[in-house]
Amino acid sequence: GLLLPEDLRKISETTQKMQVEEPKPVQVTFPEWMAAFERIDANKDGVISLKEWLMTGGENHEFQAITGDAKKEAYIKREEWKRAFHCADRNNDVKSTAKEWGIFVFGGLALRRATPGPQLSEALEAVADVQEVVRNLFADSMKMRQVL
Repeated sequence: GLLLPEDLRKISETTQKMQVEEPKPVQVTFPEWMAAFERIDANKDGVISLKEWLMTGGENHEFQAITGDAKKEAYIKREEWKRAFHCADRNNDVKSTAKEWGIFVFGGLALRRATPGPQLSEALEAVADVQEVVRNLFADSMKMRQVL
């Protein structure tokens, strides 16, 4: 049947006592990243072909982010794979999070081709700041629509 006020109070008290753990961010270490290269390189020829990439669930835009949009070869060399990790690792903690990966993939061709280091980190930080501003503006506009 129906919930009585005392039932709602008990549910509320129980919910308040429960500790909800924040999910840990998905992250990949550099050794895990390099091991992934070996797993994806199915034919063990030392490169990841577009076909191998797609067969493991990779997306075209991710492949292009690693190789560079203008590159005509349809494979990722080991050095490009390493460079992609270091470019994505924005805070240089030798771990790449899903957020860092997203910024790398969508950060722009010029940033992807940059050399890892302080200037790249600053540029990627600026991209992240712009993305945050855009998200906030969108959220604000959605709130205003609800009010109107």
